[in-house]
Amino acid sequence: MTQKTFLDEEKLVDAVDTLKRTMERLSKLLVKAAKVVKRIRTETTADVAEALLMVQAGITPEDARLFKAIGELIEDNPDLLERGVSAETFRVLFSASDPDRAEAIRAIKAGLPVGEAKMKHLETHRRWIETGAAQTALAARSAAIESLAARNVRALLGELESQATDLRKAVADFANYFGPGAPQQGFEMETQRAGYFETHAEITAKAASVLHLFQRVLGLVDTPETFEPMNSNALALAQSRHALERLSSGCFGHSGGFAFDVAADDVFSWEIIDALDYICTQSPPETEPSCLLSRPPRNLRVLELGAGAGGQALGLMSAGFEHVALYERVRKRANTLKANWPTWPVRCADLRTVPDAELARHHGVDLLAGGISSNMLSRQSNKDKRGNEDDLVPELIRAVRVVQPRAFMIESARGFSFESHVSYLAEFKANLIDLGYTVESYRLDMKLYGLPRNDERIVLVGIRQDEPGTFLPPVLRNPIDRYVRETLEDLVIRHETPADLKHSIQRDTPQWHYNNWAYRWRSRTLESRIATISREWKESRGARQKDSRAEITEGFDRSEFAVTPPRVEDFQKENDYFLPRMTQEIAARAQGFPDRWAFKAIGGGNIDMIADAMPPVLAKAVGLQIYSALAGVTFDLDAALVPPIVNEKQIGTGSLRLNGGRESAHTWTQIEILLRGEADIAKEPNAKKRQAKFRSLLKEVEPNHMRRTNLVKTLHRIQWEQERRATEDHALIDRPVSRRNPGRRGRFSRASV
Repeated sequence: MTQKTFLDEEKLVDAVDTLKRTMERLSKLLVKAAKVVKRIRTETTADVAEALLMVQAGITPEDARLFKAIGELIEDNPDLLERGVSAETFRVLFSASDPDRAEAIRAIKAGLPVGEAKMKHLETHRRWIETGAAQTALAARSAAIESLAARNVRALLGELESQATDLRKAVADFANYFGPGAPQQGFEMETQRAGYFETHAEITAKAASVLHLFQRVLGLVDTPETFEPMNSNALALAQSRHALERLSSGCFGHSGGFAFDVAADDVFSWEIIDALDYICTQSPPETEPSCLLSRPPRNLRVLELGAGAGGQALGLMSAGFEHVALYERVRKRANTLKANWPTWPVRCADLRTVPDAELARHHGVDLLAGGISSNMLSRQSNKDKRGNEDDLVPELIRAVRVVQPRAFMIESARGFSFESHVSYLAEFKANLIDLGYTVESYRLDMKLYGLPRNDERIVLVGIRQDEPGTFLPPVLRNPIDRYVRETLEDLVIRHETPADLKHSIQRDTPQWHYNNWAYRWRSRTLESRIATISREWKESRGARQKDSRAEITEGFDRSEFAVTPPRVEDFQKENDYFLPRMTQEIAARAQGFPDRWAFKAIGGGNIDMIADAMPPVLAKAVGLQIYSALAGVTFDLDAALVPPIVNEKQIGTGSLRLNGGRESAHTWTQIEILLRGEADIAKEPNAKKRQAKFRSLLKEVEPNHMRRTNLVKTLHRIQWEQERRATEDHALIDRPVSRRNPGRRGRFSRASV
């Protein structure tokens, strides 16, 4: 061994000793942190303490409980500090049972390192001792037999799926071939066609065989009435069994139709046929789960409380959510919602007066969205604001408890992060967690999403604990940087002389001064952003004018708001550093609203409405991530946030909005192709071939199978509307001539017809 080797070994030993001393200090720091957590927990309830630690320090509830356990372990075993116990060892001790923990502590005191593997060995050893060798052998035998039985069940389940798939195809072919081709031909099965009763008997026998195999593999499944509302898998299984019983009894087709209700005798319904899908062989979806989508494949339902000016509603609609109701207390804001998007089901009502029974109508909705007014969350407001008319926190907790949505989203201004309100946020979050949700609080930085703002919004997102998905923050790969000049220039500078005519403007005239000011304003705002948009009526001029340097950086005079942008006559003399005041249009665009969005607070209150609103692009980003957690799809946020939030031509029109107002031109094109194709397909006399041709055409028009259902629903809505109008036209044509004017007969009167 050389001298150099000795030197290297000495360095290694010194490094290990340094690590040992570091571990000892780290162990003491963990104990110190445990004491701090204990002090916080003594000041309030455990749930609120955990929520406060999460909001303010980023410490998870699991970490908080670990610190609590560390404190208790050190109190009972102070010798552990001398051993330099690591955080991982503390975690393993925390998770272990009392007997295993006691044995592990004895091992640590004896100088033996204890990790997760060692703890498992200790646990196995204890159970082996407690159970005994004979009992352990019996348990091993039972496990082996159960494993073999499970393999057999898997094989039988595969056979069940295969036979059910064959049965489903046979029943579907039977319904297509022997079913009525058109309403004009009647509504009964075509039993006179050759082979009808033979095919019926074959399906009955095949269904009896599948039912026997079903009961052999799964036993007797309860009726749907006995299941919990959210137990969708058990309900689907019971419906499959019900369908098998119907088919094996022969009560289908001419003697019962294909609906679950035998009395309905509905041959056009496919209820019992579709019920077999759950036990058929399941093929993977055409769109791989890892595929990134740029738009939602279908709509989910959302109930919105405290809808305000519609910023959150616009974003959620664009994210694939369809509103079942929007509640808003302030009449002016409710009018704004109705005027801009007339098809929204808006109700002007104070949430505190809405009874539980009314909210319960939306029980189990996909998303409950709400907003809290920034008026109660300003830096100046205090605890006295809690419980007043602007405080929706208690009502939102009540709504979540009554509605029990799959997920909720509650947004507010960044005031919730102020020291005067952070404990209230923690209490709010703790109450929501107690209702059975995994709750995350997240700060959304507006400047990362294409807004010219240096401001944040706070959002609380809760996913019900029985949901398989989880919420992931909406992080863009490439943040969208936009500044005041790029975004707001055309709203601020309205009267500048075109570049090719500037040489003709006389020096020292108002127009000349205006042009110079416009040039300098552009230069100053090239990379500037706006901070908070102040409320017009709730803050004093002094509160809005605190930092004059910030105003210069932003490029606006924040002391008050203006009706119009700067005019030429305002520049009678040189005023290159003039700061324009914000107008309502400037504030709305800076907040992310479409230009055509009209605010209906006549007499004042529009600025407050805009300041309170969540920017639509932020709502869309969060909404897409919630959609992902609920539907199991993944979005390319960078691509999804590029298109406009909504087609501005549809704002305020009240016309039919396909696809929730998103990209309707593409949908209209698809519908037009399907309508023309159906006209040709209708010439085919065979019903089965007509259906096959339509499915082929639908696949060509919409390659994404997840979007076809909504497309077909829209097609049916339009066809129904066309039929309704045609019926009304015929009724008008066939209307008898009025007796008051019997001599006046149009060419479409009953006589002429």
